[in-house]
Amino acid sequence: MQPSDYTLSTDEHFKLIFEIYSHIPRLREISAEELRVRLSELGVYRTKRTIQRYLNVIMYYPDYFQVERFERARNSYTYKRKYHNKVSSASWETMLLGLCFSSVKGLLPAHFEQGICEAFMPLQIGDVMEPAKIEVRLALPKQDDYDFDVFERLSQAINAKRQVRLTLIDDTQTDYFTPLGLIWEKGMLYLVYEHKHERDVLAFSDIIQADISTFTFEYPSDFSLSDTVIPTQR
Repeated sequence: MQPSDYTLSTDEHFKLIFEIYSHIPRLREISAEELRVRLSELGVYRTKRTIQRYLNVIMYYPDYFQVERFERARNSYTYKRKYHNKVSSASWETMLLGLCFSSVKGLLPAHFEQGICEAFMPLQIGDVMEPAKIEVRLALPKQDDYDFDVFERLSQAINAKRQVRLTLIDDTQTDYFTPLGLIWEKGMLYLVYEHKHERDVLAFSDIIQADISTFTFEYPSDFSLSDTVIPTQR
């Protein structure tokens, strides 16, 4: 059931505004309907009309939220966050960020590049992304069969502490389980999860779809990603 906006407190209104704002990307445009779907996957159910009303509030404060609106059809809009680069920094900061950026690009498939650029955009200082200045050569070949949509949904689930259900490459579906984190080891990305008090890992390349549930979980206090062992054969 979707709660009426009239029953929400002022704090709840503000939380929803900032939640919507957090899902507006910098490198591409997004519509109110896309935002509605994304929020519903996190258990926040609102109508498209309600989302649009909150977007209007965000646009009412351009100096604070710095969001651009684009008219695509009559009364149909898309939104994108503005980006303003920092003006100066130490040279070592620029090179350090460049090394990080190039390393991540080298690890993940080419179709992740837009997401990587968007993630690094707030940190860009000087010519961080200029390829002529930095080159990272990785010993292991990178995987090309990771699905960015799966990566995005699992990232949401891990950070929002929501259980997930996966569809695997053999078309089987898992039960809902607790996603605990991601590990990169020997050229491969793994999801670490817990199900019925048992912890295991799953190769990211085996996942073709991730569905986020409304069930939340508490992160186990006795768990550490650094203690997780990836089996030799997977």
